[in-house]
Amino acid sequence: MSMAIGHFVVGAGSTMVMFHVLPLRVRLKMRIAQVFIVMLGGLWAMSPDITRFNSLLHYINNNYWMKIKLFRQIRAPDLTVFINRIHAFHNSRWANICFLHQLMDAIDKGDSPLVSGVLVLTMILVASFIFIKDFLERRTSGK
Repeated sequence: MSMAIGHFVVGAGSTMVMFHVLPLRVRLKMRIAQVFIVMLGGLWAMSPDITRFNSLLHYINNNYWMKIKLFRQIRAPDLTVFINRIHAFHNSRWANICFLHQLMDAIDKGDSPLVSGVLVLTMILVASFIFIKDFLERRTSGK
């Protein structure tokens, strides 16, 4: 199991590279839209790990959500079938469609902070390269 930050960085970095380096470049005029799409790529890479938040969601539901008077009569839904399917998806090879999630978990079995740190450093270097490249392109084109 690789750390969550490692999955997020690989997903966000891969999304950034897809938008800026591939020949069919998608140029969005607003920077906020670019950042939002890159964040979605990172969240997509982390999506098979949603079962890790199961106990946190139950805690929030029981201790905060159910104390609101409006929601006291509502029974909390039983999500065990959904959670079991997500867990099975996480352990299958199909999790690799989420930016090689299963491969990263197989390689980094010990949640190594070193591996995640190297991935974060790589993301920072890739982002710096892309931003410098964009800056130079805008400067030379006169926009």
